[in-house]
Amino acid sequence: MSRQLTILGLGGSTRKDSSAEVLLCKALLKAQEAGMRTDRYLLATNDLPVFKESLLATPPPAVGELLDKVRQADAFIFCSPVYHGTISGAFKNAIDYFQALAVEGRPWLTGKAAGLMAVGGTPMGGANAISAMDHFCRALRATTVPTAVIAGQGFLEEGGTIVNEAVAQHMVRMIQELGSQAWIGANPYVRLVRADGLPGIDGLVEDRVDRLGEGGAGLVGRNVEEADRVAGQYLL
Repeated sequence: MSRQLTILGLGGSTRKDSSAEVLLCKALLKAQEAGMRTDRYLLATNDLPVFKESLLATPPPAVGELLDKVRQADAFIFCSPVYHGTISGAFKNAIDYFQALAVEGRPWLTGKAAGLMAVGGTPMGGANAISAMDHFCRALRATTVPTAVIAGQGFLEEGGTIVNEAVAQHMVRMIQELGSQAWIGANPYVRLVRADGLPGIDGLVEDRVDRLGEGGAGLVGRNVEEADRVAGQYLL
């Protein structure tokens, strides 16, 4: 059996119960309903200092907690309010601390999946915020899922109910894609086959995915049962 995936939600605004925080928590609830374990790091309840590289050697408690959660996560939901046409400064400040992961065995967010959500502002501002998040995810070696959520003004009614059907639908689709991509990232070896249909693992389990390209290795949509069978044969 495959282990339960952990999804970390990071973001919200510095204001408690903001629209961005509410949307992030609703997305995490959908992930739970889909069978994933969830964790969160909300900017409103964690007072992160302004990023300084000198803090990475001995991180303050709020920074240490963030980095521990990031290390343990298989995938992420990043959710930022839209300020002045892009992501907020507080949100980007949290991401800057990921630099502490650069020297680890699995640097930054290598092979992990991310779903992106932007809240408030104009449609163009939301698109800019999603683009900014996509750029830093690529720089951190994460894989973003195709569906992103842009929630403009008025998507929530009083009480926290999502009244914009497109926002609700996109959120559900994003979670589905995130679960699939996170599973691939957590099980890179059992998801590889050669072009001739044979497992693309040649006995060196410690090899990274990018070293299995020879012989036509590629990703395929094997189901979980088949993946477990391959794992039992090749992962000793």
